[in-house]
Amino acid sequence: VVLATVREILSSPGTAAGIPNTPFSFTKALYLAMHDPDVAQLQKLLVSLKLLPADAVTGYFGSATKGAVGTFQIKHHLVTSKKSSTYGYVGPKTRQAFNLLLSGE
Repeated sequence: VVLATVREILSSPGTAAGIPNTPFSFTKALYLAMHDPDVAQLQKLLVSLKLLPADAVTGYFGSATKGAVGTFQIKHHLVTSKKSSTYGYVGPKTRQAFNLLLSGE
């Protein structure tokens, strides 16, 4: 159910480079204070996972997004604690985890 919701949200018009039904994947690092369309995609994913409220999709990577990413990372054993240097940072391992989730593998 979560995967179907994630796919529906990310393939809706105006997402995935504006092309409906185009699979989305994260290809670059995302981090605090960044403003980017990929951050909005990340936020939509985090909303679908119930880690962010729906009104948090802004395209700006603020503290709420960092906390939601960190919660995902801890839950999926990508970091051990909030004190980890990569907590809340979408680097290679976190990007891979999000992309696996999106691909349904």
